[in-house]
Amino acid sequence: MRKILLLCILFSFLFSCSQNIELGKNKIDLKKFPLKIDVHYFYKEQIETHKKSLELYSQGKIDEAYSNELLKNYKSVESIDTLHIKDNEYLLLYEMQGMQTKDTLATFGNIKFEQLNMISNNENEFQSLRAVSFSYKDDKNNFKELIKALETEYGSPEIIKANESEIYKWSNKDFIVLITLVIQKENDIDSYYNSNYFLIKRSESNKLKTHFPKISGYWNIDWNLVL
Repeated sequence: MRKILLLCILFSFLFSCSQNIELGKNKIDLKKFPLKIDVHYFYKEQIETHKKSLELYSQGKIDEAYSNELLKNYKSVESIDTLHIKDNEYLLLYEMQGMQTKDTLATFGNIKFEQLNMISNNENEFQSLRAVSFSYKDDKNNFKELIKALETEYGSPEIIKANESEIYKWSNKDFIVLITLVIQKENDIDSYYNSNYFLIKRSESNKLKTHFPKISGYWNIDWNLVL
């Protein structure tokens, strides 16, 4: 009986740990990303570090050595936006980006992502995420490698035409994965290739399809085509 109790405690501890991953502690493996996490907890330390650093800088009480230690695992807080749905229901959009161009927040196989945005409901439950992998003048090679990695993991995608671009989609009973490529020019030449990886909780997809368009310019995707 005691052994069974100890095993239950151990499994509860492991389950709790798996649900409470944090940004900045380790690089996030998108292959193993749990759909049941507390999103506020995931970003909590980054938000607190941001507030603390702003307070210390405003008071002139921070030196370089302390600053480096404080910000060692810190990722830039871009914004936390609220989308009100009705009286007591809303979505929270967390926008986070590495402080440096090569600051990796998440990976999928060999593909590195430098930006990691997430949406939760008002109970801090995960709804969806977008990870962005930046590349420069690589002629879509990074995006092609991401497609290969996803095909290896999930099989052949559904390809959805969207204006002049394509959306690649994988789905099962638990989640929907989408990837898109956004190309930006430099001196009228295609130079910046941003690979967007979306992970969406399947059980929330119909609700999100209704609410996503309410966010102006939200992630630049036509959700009616893909959800």
